[in-house]
Amino acid sequence: MTFSFPDPELSFDNSAYQAMLTRLSEATAELNNGKTVWPEQQMDWLAESGVLGWVIPEEYGGSDLSSAELNLGYEQLAAACLCTTFVLTQRNGACQRIAGCDNLDLKERLLPDLCSGKTYATVGISHLTTSRQHLSQPAVSATSTESGYLL
Repeated sequence: MTFSFPDPELSFDNSAYQAMLTRLSEATAELNNGKTVWPEQQMDWLAESGVLGWVIPEEYGGSDLSSAELNLGYEQLAAACLCTTFVLTQRNGACQRIAGCDNLDLKERLLPDLCSGKTYATVGISHLTTSRQHLSQPAVSATSTESGYLL
């Protein structure tokens, strides 16, 4: 099966995209050895390369890739840095839910900044055990702090 992007700027053969993949690959060791605990620089590179717009509709600044295009992109990113790609997929899950909602004001307020990397979103997924031990008290709680939240 042969596939090509409708927009040459989104091509995986684009030299800027390929350079970003090389940087991701070279920085992977820092994430793997614990020197870096959050891929902040890597997420900046994704923003600069337009990757953060992959799942965001064009009217909000994104490129709204098809599922086939998105999966091809994820495959290349994962080959360069699986950790960064995992973080991206969790963020993209939140963006896709926002993009698919009926609340136009919310989309107009959030999606442009999510596309540019100015703001960040993610999804929280929980797997509850069958022991039912979490019925009286949640397994995880969040407490507001000056710098964010403490889990």
